[in-house]
Amino acid sequence: MDKITISHLKLEMLIGCLPWERSVKQPIYLDITFSTDCRAIAETDALTDAVSYVDVKACLEEWAQQNSPQLVETAIEQIASHLIATFSFSYIKLVLHKKQALSDTSGISVTIERSHD
Repeated sequence: MDKITISHLKLEMLIGCLPWERSVKQPIYLDITFSTDCRAIAETDALTDAVSYVDVKACLEEWAQQNSPQLVETAIEQIASHLIATFSFSYIKLVLHKKQALSDTSGISVTIERSHD
């Protein structure tokens, strides 16, 4: 299985449980790894046979504008489901980083891996 990773994609969104978090958009950062078949894509060298990174980014930006979960666990689970449904990924690994989640740290991250057959 070949994999592509988009690293540290920044999204601005309402996320969090505290009152101030419900009124101010915060940055989250995503590392997205998904399965693909690089050999088949390379044979045609055509974007139409590949997953467009621009489309993945636009999909996530739209999702972030339309959703405002309280918990990062909810956000990452919904993002995984949305990407699998939109792009028919059979495998995805996501790491969500929230830098403002805990004082005296550089932030927290949650990692999940999901498969869809």
